Order: sequence, then C-alpha cells, then structure tokens
Amino acid sequence: MLSFAGIQLPEQSGPVLERLGLLSLQDLFDFTRVTSPGSALATLGWPSQARSRQPRLGSLWWPQGASRFAIGFFLVTNNELAPIRTAVYSSPGVSAPQNFVINDGKRSLTTSLYMLPPRRLTQIAGNDDSWLMPLVDARYWWWDSASKISVTGGTTAWTDLYSSIAGGIGIALSVDAISGSYLTPPGDFGVGYDHLPVLLDAVARTLGQRIVRDFAGNVRAWNVTASQTQLATNFSTANNGLLAGGAMNVVSGSNIDLPSLVPSSVTVVFRRQGSTGTRPFDQKNYQVTLASLGLPEFAGVTGTAGSFLLRSRQTADWDASSVPDNDADLSAYATQAATDWYRYATSAMDATYSGVLNWTPEGLTDSLEFFHRDEMVYTRVQRQPWNEQMSFDFPTPQTVIAVLNSAVPDPATGLYDATIQYYDPDTQLWNAGENIWLRDANQF
Repeated sequence: MLSFAGIQLPEQSGPVLERLGLLSLQDLFDFTRVTSPGSALATLGWPSQARSRQPRLGSLWWPQGASRFAIGFFLVTNNELAPIRTAVYSSPGVSAPQNFVINDGKRSLTTSLYMLPPRRLTQIAGNDDSWLMPLVDARYWWWDSASKISVTGGTTAWTDLYSSIAGGIGIALSVDAISGSYLTPPGDFGVGYDHLPVLLDAVARTLGQRIVRDFAGNVRAWNVTASQTQLATNFSTANNGLLAGGAMNVVSGSNIDLPSLVPSSVTVVFRRQGSTGTRPFDQKNYQVTLASLGLPEFAGVTGTAGSFLLRSRQTADWDASSVPDNDADLSAYATQAATDWYRYATSAMDATYSGVLNWTPEGLTDSLEFFHRDEMVYTRVQRQPWNEQMSFDFPTPQTVIAVLNSAVPDPATGLYDATIQYYDPDTQLWNAGENIWLRDANQF
C-alpha cells in the first residue's frame, strides 16, 4: 500500500503509464545534475557524481549526502490528486510537506515529502485523468538556502563551521566525533553566498564523515567508525527475504576481493605556506601505505599498485627547509585521512530485499530505494561507486605583478630592481615573492 497526505495511491505500473499517456519515463528530465560546485567551492572538495538516474515509477530513492535529495515518482488520478492538493496547499500560497507511507502488509516506512507540480498524463473529457506526481524530501529545498559563512583560520573550530552551515540551511545537525588530526578549518572554508549543501558535504568529507538525513528528518554527520557499527547492525537485523545481490567479499573476515578495490597507498597533498604567503604552485606530499596503517579490515591486503590522491586545504609551513615546521601535524593528518578513506572503501552492500526493509541510513550506504509497483514491494541497498573520487582544485594566483623597488635602474647593469607579488584569492591579499631584475620598468 502507498499513500501520500493520507490518500491511498493507485497501483503503480509502467505498462499502465505508457498506455495512458504514451509518455516515456526515459524522456523525462525533471532534475538537473550538478557536476561542478562552481569556482568558489571547487577548492574544498567535490565528490564525483554518478551517472544521471532515469525516473522510476513507484519508487522512492533516498541517497546519502546534503547535495543530493530523495526523489519519488508516483501515478495518481484526479480522484487522489484533488484531496492531496487540498492538504498540500492548506495554507494559501504555501506548499506543505505531507507524510508518505509505503507498506508491505507487515512493515512500513513513513517519511515527510514535498510534492512538486504533477505532470498531466491524459486529458480526456469526462475521464479520470492520470498524473505523474514527483515527490522530494527537504534536501531539495536546501539548495535555495544561502548564507555568508565566516571562518577565522586557527580560531574557528570544525563544530563551529558545521553550526554556521546548518544555521544557514535552517536545520539541526548532530556531529560525530572529529579526529583532532584534522586540525582546524582553514580560512578557505569561509564563503560568500553560495550553495550550502555543497559546502556541507565538502566539510564532512574533509573530516572523513558523510552527511545523512534519515527518514524522520534527523541530519547527522556520520564518521566511519559509527557507520561501520550501524552497517553491521543493519545487516544483522535485515530479516526480509533476500531477492538478489548481497554482501560483497570486501569486508573483514571475507575480504578476498579487497586487493582489486583499493590502491596500495594514499597520497595527501598540502599547499606551501611560507613567510611570503601561500604558494599554490609549491606542494608537500605525504604518501601513506595501506600496509603501514595495520587496519584489521585489510588484514593481509596490500592493495594494487597505485596511490589515491587527496588534496588538503591545510598548509605546509616552511621557507628554506625541505621539512615543514608543522611536519608532525601534517603527517598525523595524512594518516587519519588515509585511514578514513580506506575504511569507507569497505562498504559492501548491493542487495535487493523483499518488502520494506528496516534499515537505518549511515555513511557507508550510498542509497536506499523503495519500490512499490506491479503488486510487488521491495527495497534495494546500494554501496558507493567503485571509483568514487574527490575533485579538488588548488586556487592559483589570479594576478602576478612586479613592483619596482626603485624607479632608477642599477647604474652597473641598467636593470630595475623589483619584487614579484602574487594575488591570493583565498586571502584577497597580495603576497610578496622573489626579487627579480627587469630590463624595462614597464615590463610587467
């Protein structure tokens, strides 16, 4: 049984939809897929985006993350839509969320969803016209939240940053324990009015966490340890009949396929910060091997030759020495980041269960999908893509100029003494660089 706003929905059937409206679901493009966060947020970390999903009739898809939102498409007729609209628009000029229920006769799931404008499928005089009703969860509207987020490097705490973003979106956010190895937020995380869901995901992934909104509307930044514990509980209590798929052999005790999944090391890259300011072109790399971590989930696994790249917004502080002044901090950061990345790779579930599955969303499950169509109810649990990446850009100086130190050329060489200056868009300051000699005072 399916219902929305207390109104029972009719049987969901692909063939019925085609007959009624001759409208192919494959040709519906109701939601755009953001493939880049924009230049202001690109430096903070953007998870690679899976391929676009085609609409599925009688399905509610519930993904992980702040920047993705739940989507459902359901068939209704005039008889159901009229009272649904009455409930949704009970306050004039405002669309109110309503309870959505999917029930298999033994178990049920209830969650609050928003209706978007239904698409008409048939227009036949005197007929009970059919409509395609799209439903989304509150994360759809998070994209319409904007707020200036201020960060003071070395002072603002990660929990403060989380609170600022959550306040800008208008949500309550619970946050799992954050490792001290992640230090404090660099000033780069302070942004002007920009897409807050993207920033929230970027902060979470920087800290080895994932943003999850559960079916009751609770929002939590899950760390990998809590996610592993909850995933084990979910799996052990999943007593619905298994229709297809199951756990892969990439978990502790059954990790025979892990070598084909992960590289043998993770390389974490930091920008150089010297007395003359941030130098985006200079970098310090820390390579952390899987073997060196001694993770029990990867016992006996060294990984395939290669190194996964993670870029950090933290800076390596050094001038003349090849060893940064904060080497110990950076080494600890790299170790923690590599540990969290490897542990997220152990997400093992891709399975379809009969009925409505009682599954608590956590940070290792990429998405849940609930189907009710053709008189069948089933649930799919899916892990993250194999090659999930994080896209980062180091900001490069927008402008390089030379400032004359003297308007008079050197009498011996005829050259002008000058200093290179870089404009750093992160700090909006000019940073002094190397001294150079110019043949022409107007050369730059």
